[in-house]
Amino acid sequence: MDITSYQETIRMYANYHKDLGPFTLVLSLGKHYGDFADKLFKILEMNDGDITDEDKFKLGISLGDMMNDISNMAADLDMSMDDILKINIRKLEMANNKIMNNENRFET
Repeated sequence: MDITSYQETIRMYANYHKDLGPFTLVLSLGKHYGDFADKLFKILEMNDGDITDEDKFKLGISLGDMMNDISNMAADLDMSMDDILKINIRKLEMANNKIMNNENRFET
C-alpha cells in the first residue's frame, strides 16, 4: 500500500472530535508513543532487549497507531502524507548539507 492510499483509508475510520482535531490527535499521539515506549521498556526488562516476532508485531501495532494520528493531523492541515515525507526529506538534506559545509570549513 502506498502512503496516499493509506491516508485515504485511514480517513474513513477517523473517529475523533474534528473541531478539536489537532488537540485530540496530539494527545492521542502522546498516548500511543507512551504505549510504544512502555512495550520497549518491558522487552528490555523481561527479555534483556531480545525482540521476538510477537514483540515486533505488538510494536508494529503501536507504530501504526502513531501513523494513524500523524496521517489524520496532516489531513486536518490539508496536507498529504506524501507532502509531509517530501518536507521531511528536504529538511534532512538541508541539515546534511549544513553539516557537510561546516566540516569543510575546518579543512585548510
